[in-house]
Amino acid sequence: MKADNTLLVCVIDDMALFSKKIHCMVSQYLAARNISSEICVVSNPQELKALDISALDILIADIDLGQEQENGITLAKYINHINPRCQIIFVSSYLNYATEVYSANHTWFILKKQLEQKLPMALGKALENLSPSSGIPLVLKRGREQFMIDANTIICIESLQRKVLIYCTDRIEEAYSTIYALEKQLPSKKFVRCHNSYIVNLSMVEVFSASSLTLSKDITVPISRQYKAATKAAFMEHSVMMLEGITQ
Repeated sequence: MKADNTLLVCVIDDMALFSKKIHCMVSQYLAARNISSEICVVSNPQELKALDISALDILIADIDLGQEQENGITLAKYINHINPRCQIIFVSSYLNYATEVYSANHTWFILKKQLEQKLPMALGKALENLSPSSGIPLVLKRGREQFMIDANTIICIESLQRKVLIYCTDRIEEAYSTIYALEKQLPSKKFVRCHNSYIVNLSMVEVFSASSLTLSKDITVPISRQYKAATKAAFMEHSVMMLEGITQ
């Protein structure tokens, strides 16, 4: 977002007519809410990468871009690393992509045939995530000072005896606390304890395997036998919530 609070939105689709349709819908949605915006349309990954991705607020990306090497999902992973706060909305004609999108952090997945119904919901969620008031404050102590971290930016938390390391999208913080105390502060629908020493943000999970989780920033954490069932259940519940944009 620019200094003047202009929302920066980009649409990428290799079909010009569909890009135009999305552009029109987004423009109308934001104008109705008196939100100043700049909306650009690109047709391929090269055009997108030529933009200032670090300033992008919302990306609406078709998954199949007609290229073998790159698609909307690989682009989303690229943007996740450069600009983790960017809200990514996937659109596709193919339902089989609905599970593949979980390899990248995203806000919503929309089937193109449901665009009119689901795009306003997805945009509303993206704006909610971008709003400073949407952050869940995690209160921490370091020495004699207290400080807060927006829980939405947390990738995972690691326990180190009497200290914890909080891995965020933009930094790593150290604080005096127990992992148990932090677990009580965090919303259970967004975070799960997967090990005696780790709590993870379910929105940051890219790969779920039998013994570990791969998170954003290429962070891998173990899943212990004690927490395996609870971790799997929490991940599945979170996945269902994200897929509501398809099934409702």
